[in-house]
Amino acid sequence: MKTLVMGSVHQLSPLSPAIHLGAERLFVIGVDQPNEPIHAMENNPHPPTSATIAGHLLDSVFSDTLHSDIERVNRINDTLSLIPDEVKRNTDGLKKIDNWLLNPSHDFNAMAMEHYEDLPLSIRLLLGFAGINKESESSIISYLLFEKSYCNQLIKLGFEDVMEKETQIRAFLSLQD
Repeated sequence: MKTLVMGSVHQLSPLSPAIHLGAERLFVIGVDQPNEPIHAMENNPHPPTSATIAGHLLDSVFSDTLHSDIERVNRINDTLSLIPDEVKRNTDGLKKIDNWLLNPSHDFNAMAMEHYEDLPLSIRLLLGFAGINKESESSIISYLLFEKSYCNQLIKLGFEDVMEKETQIRAFLSLQD
C-alpha cells in the first residue's frame, strides 16, 4: 500500500491531486468543529461581531471545498455502482474511490479560549484593536495560538479521537490484526 500525505488550503478540489496520482482510498483528516446544538444558537442575545464573521470566513476557507469534493467523490461512486460491470470499462478513467473523514470531536475555538492568556501580550493587544478578546466568539484565536499548552491539548485530542475510532480506521486502511 502506497501512502501519500497531502494538505490543502482553499483548493477548489482538494482531493483531486491524490486521485490523479492514483489513490483508491482517501483517509481525510478534517478540521470541522462539532456542530453547536441549535438551541444554543437561538439563545444568543447579540448579533455576530466582525471578529466572529472573520473567523467564520477562515473556517470556511479550510473546510467548504473539502466537503463538496467528498460529496462529488461519493456521487461518482454511487453512479458507478449503477453501471453494469461490462459497461464500466468504458467509463474513461472513472473508478470507485473509498473515503473516510475524521474530524475533531471537540471545538478548537473553545479550547483556544482556555489558552487566551498564553498569547503574547502584543498579539492580545492587536486582537483587542480588532475587537477580539477572551470572551469573543471568533475562531481567529485558534488560528493564531501556537503556544505549547494549546498545541499539546490539540495533539492529545487528535490522539484520543484516533484511538476512539481505531477499529474503524484499521478496517478502512485494511490494517486489522
